[in-house]
This record gives sequence, structure tokens and C-alpha cells, in this order.
Amino acid sequence: MPSVRKAFDLRPLESGDMLSRAFALYSGRFVTYLRWALLAGFLPVGALAVLLYFGLSPYAHLDHHSAREPSLYSPSAYSLYHWLLKVAVLLTTLGPLGAGVTYLGARYYVGGDPTLGDVFRAVRARFGHMAGAVLLHLGVVLGITLVCYGPAVLYAAESKAGAAAIAILLSTPAWIGIMCWYVGRFSLNLPLVMLDDAEAGHAFSRASQLSKGFRWRLVGLTWAVGLVVGLPAVPGLLGVPGLVAQYLLVEARLALVGDLVRLGWDAVLAPLYFLPLVVYYFDQRCRKEGYDLAVMARNFGIEEAQLLHYGMNPRLGYQPQHISAATSAPTLRPEWRRPVRPVSAPAARRVPPAR
Repeated sequence: MPSVRKAFDLRPLESGDMLSRAFALYSGRFVTYLRWALLAGFLPVGALAVLLYFGLSPYAHLDHHSAREPSLYSPSAYSLYHWLLKVAVLLTTLGPLGAGVTYLGARYYVGGDPTLGDVFRAVRARFGHMAGAVLLHLGVVLGITLVCYGPAVLYAAESKAGAAAIAILLSTPAWIGIMCWYVGRFSLNLPLVMLDDAEAGHAFSRASQLSKGFRWRLVGLTWAVGLVVGLPAVPGLLGVPGLVAQYLLVEARLALVGDLVRLGWDAVLAPLYFLPLVVYYFDQRCRKEGYDLAVMARNFGIEEAQLLHYGMNPRLGYQPQHISAATSAPTLRPEWRRPVRPVSAPAARRVPPAR
């Protein structure tokens, strides 16, 4: 007899329940997420790291014990190497890796059991819209950053270091406020592309509509996950072991190994960034669109279109096809019911109190 996999119960959740369910999704299918993360995230970026390492020689300063480590913000092979890796990690994490994790998490959430082949086919089918949504997402974030910090950077180039630091510090609250607004309104772009078959442009309006009224919850959820797990290409608290391992290996003149260990560790943690968004997606659909009722109805052979039809016409009663009209009980319409006569105030006082 085939085994039946248990789905999570579909209902509106509190923020703490969303995080616990996301971690339960991750721990319950850790091996599958790990395989996809290594395949879609670590392998392409790791191969790029190897090519850039031997092509650019970014750690040439390690051969000179007195040489200082180059800065990431000064032109050098070291900075070019690390910035290219950061961009590659960002694109692969928000792209194929995140799309596959979103698909896996959603299927597991409703009791499915997809294979890696199913994930690959789903990502390939939605690749164009997924890439468009990711590029639009990154373009908007980059535009917000340039608007907030561009004037401060230009001012820093013409003034002293102290004044430049103050200008950048004053720009940070504006960046945080705009980013909170953007995250709360449009963070569901990728889940909507993968789970609702939304187009790249339509995903923005659909995300805004679905998160309306609960955007601060999404902001808090995203920042909490970012602090603990990390954001794409930005480490969190759980990323500290990868950073420590990278530092120790670089100090031991094993720089390439250290970078690969760090990339692998970040790929392992990446699913934890997307799974809370999957849980939030189902939570909002249950709250606003009756998705839990639609799934329950579909389990009894009722299509979602039928459910909407009867929901828009409350005077109609649903009768399953296998039950004939002769054996079924008559459906009482609201106008057939006899109105209840209100009880007068003196009569209400004569009613003895309930014991």
C-alpha cells in the first residue's frame, strides 16, 4: 500500500508559527534541499571561483608576508574577484536556487513528493519570467540604493572623511525606510512567478495585492530571517562558521579552499531564506482567497470555480453528483424560513434565568 505523506494544515498563522514551519520544512527534507542547493547554487559559482582564482591571482599578496590585504573598494584583482563572486552568488541564489527551493517547499507544504527532475522542469518552464522578475527586483533595489547614497558619495568625494561619514550615516535611515516599504510590498515576486504562474511584470501588482494589510509582518519576517540566516550574498549569524573557516584557510595559504567552503556553507543556508516566504504565501492565500477551503473542496471533488460560484450565490446549495434529488434533503432557501418574532421586553423579564 503506498504511503500517504502528511501535508501541513492550511490555516492563517502567527509570525512565530511561520518561522517554525519554515524550519520544519527545511529540517524534514534537508537532504533534498542540500542536493538542489549544491547543484543550482554551489556548482556554477564554485566553477566560476576556480576560473577566476587561476585567471586573476587575487591572493598574490599572500606571497609577500609584509603586504597588506587589498581593499574591496580599491581597483585590484582581489576586489574584482570578490565582487564578481558576490554578483554570481546573488544571481544564482535569487534565480535557479531560490526558484527550485520555492517549488520544493510549496509541494512539500501541501503533501507532495517532488523529485529533482520535477524541480528542474518547473524551473526551466518558468525560467524567462523568473529571470525577468529577478532582474527587475535587483534593478529597483539598486536604484533605491543609488538614490539614497549617491548624493552622500558625491559629497564624500569633495569633502573630508568625517563629513563624508556623517553624510552617509544620514542617508541610511532613508534607505532603511524605503527598503522596508519595498520589502513589505514586493517580496513575494519569486513565489508568485513559480507558484501562481505570474508573469514578471504582473508579479509586482499581484504581490502588492496579496500582502496588503499584512506588510509589516512580511517586513519583520524578512529582516528576522536576514539577521539569523542572512540575505543573498550577505551573511547572517548562521553564516559566521563559514566566515571563520574561510579566514582560517586563507591564513593557512589555502585561499581557494577557503572560498569554496564559504560558498558551500552559504548554499546550504540559502533555502532558509526562501522557505518563510513560501509559508507566508500560503498564509496570505488562506486569509484573503480561501485557499484552505479551496483545497478542502478539491479533496471532495469540488473545483475551485464551482466553489466560487456557490460562494457568490449563497442561496444555492451544493449537491454532490452521486446523490440524486429524490434521496437528498431539500435545500432551504433563506426566503422560505419563517421570520422569528422578536420577544417583547416584559416577556423577556418573565423568562427564568438559566442555571
